[in-house]
Amino acid sequence: MVETYIHFPNNVQVRVQVDSIGTAAGLGKHRLFVQSWLSPLNEVTDGVTLSISGEATAENLGGGSGYLGQLVPTAPVTLRRDGNFQVSLVVELSDDQIRKMEEHRNQPDGSFNLRLGLRLDGADREGKYLSNTGSLSSVRVGREEWLSLLQQVRYRRVLVVELEVPEAAAHPELAKALDFYQQAQSRYSAGDYRGTAESIRQTLAALVGEAPEAELNLDEMTTEIRAANKHRGGYTDRMELTRKVLKFSADLGAHPETDMTERAEALALLHMAAGFIQWFTRHRMA
Repeated sequence: MVETYIHFPNNVQVRVQVDSIGTAAGLGKHRLFVQSWLSPLNEVTDGVTLSISGEATAENLGGGSGYLGQLVPTAPVTLRRDGNFQVSLVVELSDDQIRKMEEHRNQPDGSFNLRLGLRLDGADREGKYLSNTGSLSSVRVGREEWLSLLQQVRYRRVLVVELEVPEAAAHPELAKALDFYQQAQSRYSAGDYRGTAESIRQTLAALVGEAPEAELNLDEMTTEIRAANKHRGGYTDRMELTRKVLKFSADLGAHPETDMTERAEALALLHMAAGFIQWFTRHRMA
C-alpha cells in the first residue's frame, strides 16, 4: 500500500494511504478514482478538518511521463482520533488523453504509475488555518483497472483486415489459422503482447498443418534464404519462405527468456501476418 505522512504546524500529523483504483466513464471527460484513507497520527490531530487537491502525472508511459491535470478537490473531512476516513482522489481524463496514454502504455504487465502531488488545506480544532503539501509516488494502475476504463469509454483499437472465412470442413487448416489470428487480436487488445506473438506463431503453423513447436534455427533459415536466391522461384515458393521467416520472428513469443515481446513487436506481427494470411487464404481457396 502506498502512503505518505504530512506534518503541519503545532504537531498536527496526518497519514494518507491509497487503497484501490476505480474508474467511471463520462461524456468527453472520464474519471480515474484513487480511493484513499486519511487518518490522524496523534491526539493533536483529533478534530482537524482537511480537504485534498493537487495534480496528477502519469509515469512509465513509453519510458517517460506526462502531466494529466489537477485533482478534483475533495469535500472537507473532519478527522477523529483512532479513525480512518475514506476520500476519493479524482483524476479527470479526456478522450484524447486516454488515447495518448494507451498508445504509450508499454510495461510488460500493461500497468503504469501515477504520481500524485497533494495539497492539504483546512483548519485545526481551534479554527486555525492549516496547509501543506506532499506526494504519493508510484501509485500503480494495473492492466485490469485500465482495461475497465477503456471498456467503459468504448475505446477500441481497430485492426481492419478483410479476410475471407473458409468453410471449416473444406479448409480445416485455414479455419483453424483464422481462429488463432482472432485470438491474437483479442490478446493484443488486452495488452498481452507475448500471447499475441504466441497466437501468431500458432496461426502460421496451422496454415500448413504443422506443429507450432516445429521451429527453424537461424542457421537453417539462412540456408533456406540462400538457396532461394540461387533459383528463380515464383510467388508460391517465396510466400512459403515468407511464412517461415515470419514464424521465425513469432517463435520468440514462446521464448521469453530470449527476448521480451512488447507492443511494437506484437503490432508488427499482427499487420505482417494479416497481409500474408490474406494472400495465402485467397491462393488456397482459388
